[in-house]
Amino acid sequence: MSNTAGRLEPIAALNQEIAALVRAGIPLELGLSQVAAAWPEQFSAVAQRIAERLTQGDSLPEALRREGPAISPAYVAVVEAGLAAGRLPEALENLAEISLTMQDLQRRAWLAAVYPILVCTLTYVMFVAFVQFGVPIWLETRDFYFLPPRLLFTVLGELHRTLMWWGPLIPLAILVFTMWSLLRNRLAMGVSSVGWWIPGAWIAHRHLVRAQFARLLAVLVEHAVPGTKAVLLAADATGDEQLQSSAMVMSAELERGATWSEAVSRATRLPEFLRWMLVVGEQQGSLAAVMRQTAATYQRKADRWLEWMRNSLPVLLVGGVCGSMVLIYCLGIFLPMVQFWQDLFEING
Repeated sequence: MSNTAGRLEPIAALNQEIAALVRAGIPLELGLSQVAAAWPEQFSAVAQRIAERLTQGDSLPEALRREGPAISPAYVAVVEAGLAAGRLPEALENLAEISLTMQDLQRRAWLAAVYPILVCTLTYVMFVAFVQFGVPIWLETRDFYFLPPRLLFTVLGELHRTLMWWGPLIPLAILVFTMWSLLRNRLAMGVSSVGWWIPGAWIAHRHLVRAQFARLLAVLVEHAVPGTKAVLLAADATGDEQLQSSAMVMSAELERGATWSEAVSRATRLPEFLRWMLVVGEQQGSLAAVMRQTAATYQRKADRWLEWMRNSLPVLLVGGVCGSMVLIYCLGIFLPMVQFWQDLFEING
């Protein structure tokens, strides 16, 4: 198991180690201490601290929660939901599957972005060179022929004057944002954060978290967890603000004595399809089965989006990003030329 952990992403390794230890009946405090040595230093320290807290008598959710921001609340919620349902390994493996799916998509996106990044970098360097060396020649030539001022050349003159500021700041800002995104994804010990810059990624992620909500709710209902607690645990495990706020409304309504259908109807932020399935499942007396069907439906939607993105993303990045940058560069070069000749013909005409 240690060798596996070394090859997987840290979040998947943590999930699979805990799930495997629970299935094997090995005490977590003992098992985590043994496997921590095979992990990278920052995750090894986390696993060791969790093992020590378990030894001191903390529950697993309490031990995780005491890590603070190093472990996301969504991850703790998954553990709580799994423990409440008596299905902790399944809950953790489901979370790991979602995390690995989104991480795989991000890796594919970065690989597809290599060529556009090279083209954009070269185009940017050439544009900076044009502003630095070409714009002064254009401005001096216009002054020599006493051509009237134009907005285009005024803008180019301002770009030349402020080049020392925006020239290095734009790539530096992009680099900082990229490093921050990578660091955030690497350290997130919960539901994998989505690369929102990837076209369509948020749609696939939305379907995945709704599938996770329905799947966990089905497990909790099957194990007779009260509805007021089940919806909160299932929603918190997704880390989705829309589902969490809807679950809070449902839980509050149920505690006030409302029926399940009434509580669902007042959770207006729930997706319409999910609300309908929640009501149908309760009316038919088979909420768990209906929620599993709902999870399968959302999973199929997510799979279709992911497949489309895997096939289309390289084309979109190369065609869209590279094409846009080359167009901007060409316009930056040829528009001043066209404007110059038009002004010159007007004077001589």
